[in-house]
Amino acid sequence: MFVPCSARRTDWFVGAGVGLAVLLFASSGSAQILINEVCADNGSVYSPGATIPDYLELYNSSTTNVTLNSTWSLTDDITIPNKWTFPNGTVIAPNGFLVIWLDTVNNYTGLVTTNFSLRASGEQVALYRGSTQLDYIRFGPQIKDTSLSRYPTGNNTWTLGKQTPGATNVSLPLGLAAPLRINEILATNSLGSDWLEFYNPSTNGPVAIGGMVFSQTNNLSGVIGLWPNGFIGSGDFIQFLCTGDTNRGDHLNFKLSSTLGETIYLYASDRTTLLDAITFGPQTRDVSYGRLPDGGTNFFLFTPTNRVTPAAANNWLPITNIFVNELLIHTDPPLEDAVELMNTTDLPVDVSNWWLSNSPDQPLKFRIPSPTIIPAHGFKVFFEMVGVTNAGFNRSGTGNAPDFTFNSAHGDQIVLTVDLASGAVTGYQSVRNIPASANGVAFTRYEKSDGGTDLVPESRRTFGHDNPVSVTDFRTSAGATNAYPLIGPIIITEIMYRPPDILAGGVTIDNVLDEFVELTSVTNIVTPLYDEAYPTNTWHVEGGISFRFPTNISMTGRGAALIVAFDPMTNAAFTAAFRTKYNINTNVTIFGPYAGKLSNASASVNLYKPDPVQLAPHPDVGYVPSILVEKVKYDTNTWPAGANGTGQSLQRVSLSGYGNDQTNWFAAAPNAGSLLSAGPPPAITTPPAGQLTAVTSNVTFSVTATGSQPITYYWRHDGTNVLVGV
Repeated sequence: MFVPCSARRTDWFVGAGVGLAVLLFASSGSAQILINEVCADNGSVYSPGATIPDYLELYNSSTTNVTLNSTWSLTDDITIPNKWTFPNGTVIAPNGFLVIWLDTVNNYTGLVTTNFSLRASGEQVALYRGSTQLDYIRFGPQIKDTSLSRYPTGNNTWTLGKQTPGATNVSLPLGLAAPLRINEILATNSLGSDWLEFYNPSTNGPVAIGGMVFSQTNNLSGVIGLWPNGFIGSGDFIQFLCTGDTNRGDHLNFKLSSTLGETIYLYASDRTTLLDAITFGPQTRDVSYGRLPDGGTNFFLFTPTNRVTPAAANNWLPITNIFVNELLIHTDPPLEDAVELMNTTDLPVDVSNWWLSNSPDQPLKFRIPSPTIIPAHGFKVFFEMVGVTNAGFNRSGTGNAPDFTFNSAHGDQIVLTVDLASGAVTGYQSVRNIPASANGVAFTRYEKSDGGTDLVPESRRTFGHDNPVSVTDFRTSAGATNAYPLIGPIIITEIMYRPPDILAGGVTIDNVLDEFVELTSVTNIVTPLYDEAYPTNTWHVEGGISFRFPTNISMTGRGAALIVAFDPMTNAAFTAAFRTKYNINTNVTIFGPYAGKLSNASASVNLYKPDPVQLAPHPDVGYVPSILVEKVKYDTNTWPAGANGTGQSLQRVSLSGYGNDQTNWFAAAPNAGSLLSAGPPPAITTPPAGQLTAVTSNVTFSVTATGSQPITYYWRHDGTNVLVGV
């Protein structure tokens, strides 16, 4: 229930979705109640109920208590003025705030929800007392995790602000409208209305778009502008529907011409400054027309399959003949950062004038010199070349655009874009995410048995001159076939992601407490699960679950450990039952609890170790990079099906084989915490034999190996798996 209060802040849940902006007048005297802040797209501020709904904030600018009652109402439909009414006895203290959380999903004892919600793309809302409309306002598109705020608090001016529920408002700086672009259009849409996409390529902050005008003519007489109080963030996209009306904040009062084509203009709110224009000819149904790169000068047609992208970055076509094959992003002399490209085809490929970059938003940074031709199944390596004119991708040594260097502490991206000598991009691009990197460890492009590829740490560098005596020596590297991924020293060997469900009172319960992940040491030495120089920086598991190991914990050689969803230190009885259930050796340590749960459908389990803390003068001084040791992403659609609720677990076939490949796993009865023999690992006693004598000839390969471990073999040609077996 609602009760009077004198506190300066009160939290209520009064339902709804995404924001409103309206002036409230007090029920007596000169007291004044204002809606002071509206968050229409909340993704980070938690309510007292531990949810993240949108919210609004009321402010009492008077010096007396103000009471609202059921004669006051809010609505998003002025034909229904009393759509939602305030509870009687609602009191706001003098100069106090009242935070109203808009939650239409959850019901909390003593808290109320409304019967309507609002749209972050634009909305109208009205305040009534009885049948009298006290205020009415509209707002356009809103930016996630910001607020529409009166600034200063209680003022009549609305602006973009920080999220400050129950506190004084703080405004956010706005950027200039000059770089805004019409980025993509769909002039004939079988699934609904025509639309156009609005893009802010600037990195200088969000832009106010209220009152701006999209028009089919440069004569704006009678043309209706965008709803007020709307914003677009840096790098953001907004879809506007061309419906012929302006009944919503994301509607435009015209439709696009698909038969003849036309020019669409974008004017600033002064209705004089032309910001952008796009001209197009006759259009094909369900094929959109847009810019590549986003905001650029080159236009392409995008087919419906995965390429029409309203309110999102435009999709490039994949490059299928040249791949980023190896990367080095954390180096000290005599090494330097390097990118190796590989031609996977039987013909030479001319990559002259293509672009390398570390940012999809700025893909045109380093232009590959002409002529540069990569031979069939050949390689080409590009280096930073600090101090060398017209040669590498970081000649200045600063990493400032157009030069670039990679962020090894946080990870980065590698972008390859196909271009022509004329400067017209072709619409083909490759983007790969790069994890944080240990010093001197390269990343290899590893092709899995399902045809997908991962970019993972490599067991050794294979650029060509990999133990150079100088940077100049390293720069003579011409590329080579990649080595195998780096495996260990700790790997993931068993995952119980879905134990059999529990049936209780006719109700099926997901059995989280019997889940586990098994880690195994594949070396004969002790492995500290922490940075010995900074013991509080420990190994951790992320992905579908999250767990950080305690300090001063090590794994013995050939030892195993389990991570579980419960706390084994505080629940001795359950821990004992768990050990009995899975017949777990007493030498196996059980850690927990992890946060989250192992998904019953698909999840990643990623094991990380801490890199040395970043020291001055590094810009990330104090930051502790997390280095990927092992990644396993299971999927019930393609991985062994027997582990899905049957009582079996996923278990690794080969301890030396790559972990994130479905062929290296099988389903079987749980074998949690089984310790490895300290005996010798498998060894090849007879090298692979076989010879390919002609392009079309058949060949038989053979190999002899010994050892007690499970053995997986991989036949590879130019870095690509030909055959995998066990």
